[in-house]
Amino acid sequence: MKAGISGLLYSGKTTIFNALKAKSSQEEETQSAKRKSQELFTAKVKDPRLNELDNLFPGRKIVYPELVFVDIPTRQKDNVEKPDFLLLRDQDVIIEVVRFFEREDVLHTEGSIDPKRDIALFEEILINEDLAAVIERITRVETELKKGRKENQKEFDVLTKCRATLENKKPLRTLGLSLDEEKLIRGFKYLSLKPIVRVVNSGEEKKQPDIEKLKNELSTQELSCIPFYGRLELEMEELTDEALKADFLKDLGVALSGAEIFIKQIYDNTGLITFFTVGDEITRGWAIIKSTKAPQAGGKIHTDIERGFIKAEIIEYGKFIEARSFNAAKQKGYLRQEDKDYVIQDGDIVNIKFSV
Repeated sequence: MKAGISGLLYSGKTTIFNALKAKSSQEEETQSAKRKSQELFTAKVKDPRLNELDNLFPGRKIVYPELVFVDIPTRQKDNVEKPDFLLLRDQDVIIEVVRFFEREDVLHTEGSIDPKRDIALFEEILINEDLAAVIERITRVETELKKGRKENQKEFDVLTKCRATLENKKPLRTLGLSLDEEKLIRGFKYLSLKPIVRVVNSGEEKKQPDIEKLKNELSTQELSCIPFYGRLELEMEELTDEALKADFLKDLGVALSGAEIFIKQIYDNTGLITFFTVGDEITRGWAIIKSTKAPQAGGKIHTDIERGFIKAEIIEYGKFIEARSFNAAKQKGYLRQEDKDYVIQDGDIVNIKFSV
């Protein structure tokens, strides 16, 4: 599951990325890489349910769900610095960094610090980019319809709804598309359809009351956010004296987040869920977006599973823990057979039958 860290220019995106990577490398196993000019690292999402499954299946390797964090650079487009849209489209979720710090040497492009305004500006950028892409696609589909290809009618109807929503300055995630409608346009990776979580990048001059006030103001607009002291978190990683670090933070009157807590907050706030697979050697958690159907969930394991999907065997986590074994779960009637339309639920233990 890939999470792109983006936002407006000078919001501290790379600082957040580096702080998170530095903290993660201290607290848990991570993998860092640079791929095709992409700065990225992989962090594990600790799920206590896997620990419980480990107790039932001792000796098997435990693999936690993973988030791949990608630092999304800005590019010049129409004489304005905007996110690298091509790279951003390739992400499963968007982490928007919102500036909430003062620095005389780093002036805000809008001339002042205003998180609510910046959130609206970033949303507008995503909406406008999607609108241009939707209009271009509609033009092509109209051409196909004129040629008599009626199979494109459903896509045209969905795109028309998308265009109306975007022209009303609303993101596609507010449209409430059905799973079948979303599937028709999934391949175009529209930006405003992606789950988004906003990280408020605070400066050390912003104390807890400042952050709580901002959170309350944003909540009136139904915009949740996660506070994070990006620059301070990064600087603290360079201090090896824990006592000195604690005294310094006490004097500042701020509390920092551990990487594990921060990553879990991102995971929860982007609407991600976890399903589990239990094999002969590995017990594993898989991160998927809520409302994912069984074949697509299987595709996260291997593309052949999605392509050759037959059925899914499902046991709810809580009922499995109650039964304590697969045989007992079957005897109690907890094992269900589900078809391709089944929507995976958080905590499902899944075994997919497929043939290719």
